[in-house]
Amino acid sequence: MKRALLLICVLLTALTAGAATFLEATVEALTAHSDFVARVRVNNTRAVKVQNRIVTVAECEVLEVYKGRGYPTARVVTPGGEVDDYGMRVAGAAEFTVGEEAVLFLGRPFGGAWQVVGMEQGKWSIDSTGKATQGHTGHLVDPAGKPLARAPVAPLGLGELKARVRAAAVTR
Repeated sequence: MKRALLLICVLLTALTAGAATFLEATVEALTAHSDFVARVRVNNTRAVKVQNRIVTVAECEVLEVYKGRGYPTARVVTPGGEVDDYGMRVAGAAEFTVGEEAVLFLGRPFGGAWQVVGMEQGKWSIDSTGKATQGHTGHLVDPAGKPLARAPVAPLGLGELKARVRAAAVTR
């Protein structure tokens, strides 16, 4: 099942003009592949070097759990960041800003730290009106690899997003 996530949500082709190419990930697909879905507030971020890579660690306060066990905090690791004079950017990776609120679809693919499922598609940023917008700077394609001509998913109210996650979690 975890391997299907790679086919559904993760980078499919080489980077093109600084953007990533993804299969479209619906709320239901993200929920199916997530161990934990929650509304969080980002309290701190720091970039660290791990072997020859740079990752960013976001310390998040869990405000509300939509799926999974109720953890008070979540440490989320994403690829990319800046350490000393070195920087690494991964097209399509979720990025975090201290103080922001978001709904995160999280998994532990190798039993370690939480990671965002579906890269940036698994982060829904919450604006001041309570609307959640799915992360999306890459190119979306259908399962045959053809570009999708439609616009990204419209923002959802938090109530609707929570209801869709919980309904999808029950059907699993």
